[in-house]
Amino acid sequence: KSARLESARQRARQDLEAERAQAMAPAPGSARLRNRSRESSEAPGERLYRLAQNRQEVLAAKRQQAEEEKLRLEMDQATFRPSIDSSQRACSGIARNRPE
Repeated sequence: KSARLESARQRARQDLEAERAQAMAPAPGSARLRNRSRESSEAPGERLYRLAQNRQEVLAAKRQQAEEEKLRLEMDQATFRPSIDSSQRACSGIARNRPE
């Protein structure tokens, strides 16, 4: 009788443990499950390194885009006809058409 009782108790414990494990396990397709599987394949710190690399690439791309936009605006505003009249008048003592 005690052997049957002990085996019934053991089965009950196993069932309880299985229920607890199932309740604590992430649902299939959930973000937690995806993160857990990804983390197990990466070395410690690999995720942080990868995130920092991505951040640097994004910042470099934004910096490059800003430089290109600045150059484009500068070229749009360029007239290629310098206005030198005002600069020559500012230099006192030097005539525009000096006889040589």
